Amino acid sequence: MASIIFFLLLALSFTASAQRQTNITLGSSLTPITNSSWLSPSGLYAFGFFRQRDGYSIGVFLSGISLKNVVWAARRDDAPVPSNATLLFTSDGRVVLRSAQGDETPIVSASQPASLASMSDSGNFVLYNSDRQIIWQSFDHPTDTLLPTQQLKAGAELFSPVSETDLSTGIYRLKMQHDGHLVQYPVNTPDTAPYAYFASGTYGAGDNVTLNLDPDGRLYLLNSTGFNIKNFTAVGYPMKETINMMKLDADGIFRLYSRNLTRNGNWSAVWSSTSNKCDPKGSCGLNGYCVMKGKEAECTCLPGFEFVTQGNWTSGCERDFHAESCNDKNGSSTYTMEELSNTEWEDVSYSVLSSTTKDNCKLKQNGTGICRLPEDEAVLEQWVYQCFLDGDMDKLVGDEIVEKKQLDRMVKVGLWCTLDEPSLRPSMKKVLLMLEGTVEIPIPPSPTSFFTAI
Repeated sequence: MASIIFFLLLALSFTASAQRQTNITLGSSLTPITNSSWLSPSGLYAFGFFRQRDGYSIGVFLSGISLKNVVWAARRDDAPVPSNATLLFTSDGRVVLRSAQGDETPIVSASQPASLASMSDSGNFVLYNSDRQIIWQSFDHPTDTLLPTQQLKAGAELFSPVSETDLSTGIYRLKMQHDGHLVQYPVNTPDTAPYAYFASGTYGAGDNVTLNLDPDGRLYLLNSTGFNIKNFTAVGYPMKETINMMKLDADGIFRLYSRNLTRNGNWSAVWSSTSNKCDPKGSCGLNGYCVMKGKEAECTCLPGFEFVTQGNWTSGCERDFHAESCNDKNGSSTYTMEELSNTEWEDVSYSVLSSTTKDNCKLKQNGTGICRLPEDEAVLEQWVYQCFLDGDMDKLVGDEIVEKKQLDRMVKVGLWCTLDEPSLRPSMKKVLLMLEGTVEIPIPPSPTSFFTAI
């Protein structure tokens, strides 16, 4: 009891404008500056406005604690709003954000009008109909966090934030699949094994498997019959004066955090899905690779490349040199082969090079330091791309007579369709429109690949 009183005092000291109430009635409203949130009965959680970047966002958070403790964000990819915005629980049962100009944006999408809302001590924001039946709850729509008693149900996903201070959708996801497998992928990738970087090993356990978090911090999977099929944490953690939560962090690792309510201090990570921060795929962007230095991960560009945006690893790397021209009449392409120790190639789309070993290449250097690969051993996409840039596409067709505009169109479409990054490839409908000449075809980017270090 003492811990709850302490926490309530702490909450009030940070958010003096918060309303301490359980039930929220029709016609209630909040603003960022005054009456900024609705508290749960104990004051532990609050629903309302929280500060983010240069404005305010809406969500559920641990009252009076820093931004890191936002546990659910509404419309997380929307820009923060100014201080003159208003959150309304309208008389007709909708929860909307109203701008100073009177424009309304729905915050939740309930199946029917609500008659009552509540902020519970579990951290769940709930809407009820006139029969007191739940018609919407934040626990069914998690963003990046699971709270005690909350489940990640089959088909549901958590998405990492961009950073600790930017809660919009980041580059990683954790999915509870319908096949019973809990798997992590980068965003915008298929749910297939080559893209996964964490898996629970419970494939085939059936539909309706759920990820569960108990108040004592026990994290586990239950099947549809309620049988425990996987424990992530071996035992629970102390519950007295302590709160636990599971979060998918910006670095792509999901962790179990614990915090003592009676003392000031930070959250402690008591369990994590991996200790290797290079495990999440794609953290270094295209043409970059990840290196562990002690317990921290660091991104590095491949030789001959530099970061597109300094300080932003996920932007990837771009060439800092002019590529070899394809005007070589001998039908060969020139490469310099450099060794990257303990490095794993995460994409097999360039496996055409597998027949060329470092030793074989050295034999072909003839003391020049340059490896000349026969054309049938070169990276086809890169060779075609360079010929396209040099305006020397006649080499692609040899002596065959083709219409140049049609060749240009087909080469550009082919380069777009063979990009390593699936999210950049055009849809089949757009491919057909581009081939027909109905839509303009933009200049394709350079073929690229993912690297990670092990």
